[in-house]
Amino acid sequence: MSSVPQILSSKWYDFRMHTFQHDLACKQFAIEASEKLWITIDQIFKTLIVQWWDIFYCCILPWGFELDCKKIAKIVWAKKISFPKEEIVSKVTGYNFGWVSPIGQKKQLQTFLDKDCNNFKTLFISAWAHWEEIQISPKDLQQITKAEILDIKRT
Repeated sequence: MSSVPQILSSKWYDFRMHTFQHDLACKQFAIEASEKLWITIDQIFKTLIVQWWDIFYCCILPWGFELDCKKIAKIVWAKKISFPKEEIVSKVTGYNFGWVSPIGQKKQLQTFLDKDCNNFKTLFISAWAHWEEIQISPKDLQQITKAEILDIKRT
């Protein structure tokens, strides 16, 4: 069991772990997860880490959208937001790049959750590996990550 389920269990959050057999040839993880877990792809949210100088932020948004870095910059009063190098993401979060969960990071980063989360009763987020997803309510995800719910995707 990864630290994410342990954290959620210790705080009595309602969640469900989903594991599936990952096809190493598959490069579109969210599509594979939606097919194998029999869920709509719109419910799968990705976690992206961005930075301004040496300040890092965690952004959670629907899989099919790009993060609007200009919106994040405006929110945090930064001139420009950028994506850190893979090794920096791993160092800051404690997760391997591409497998970052918004829960259980080394240090809880200021977190932004896209407002589309409110369109669903539950969301699916990375637990820590491409073949493990956590199903959790937007309210619980917001509470445990202390996320602000905002419009952060590019439209």
